[in-house]
Amino acid sequence: MYNFGEGSLSYLDNPQLHPQIKIFMSEVLNISKVDISIIDGVRNVEQQQILFLKGVTELDGINELSDHQLEKYDDNLGRAIDVIPYVKGVNIWDVDNHKINLLWSELFRAILRVDRIWKQYHNIDVGLELGWTYDIGGGRDYPHISFKKL
Repeated sequence: MYNFGEGSLSYLDNPQLHPQIKIFMSEVLNISKVDISIIDGVRNVEQQQILFLKGVTELDGINELSDHQLEKYDDNLGRAIDVIPYVKGVNIWDVDNHKINLLWSELFRAILRVDRIWKQYHNIDVGLELGWTYDIGGGRDYPHISFKKL
């Protein structure tokens, strides 16, 4: 029903991103009832430092590495993306709005369902970690998804 746009594909097709992530997210998009957009992927140290200095992450990119960073894993592949529900003209960051919250819930439902399918039918545990479970400066990192076991 939905297809990734050019922006999303630029993150998913990055050869420095673990290739299983594109497969996983394509399956998420196929079952999701809301369109989704990938808004970030692989980061270098400098990009991680900028986000750290802005206070949007607790990982400085030097002493504590993000799953977005190549340096964290022996194969030098990033294992994190940021993804949002995409609805044109809607402020997706207004998470206190019930309708917006439902869009995020649908995105998370689709992600968790694919994770369960991979575990049950393919015996693949991707080590899924969702940023909405984080507490960063009193807020949640809604878009973040890590694939820690790929």
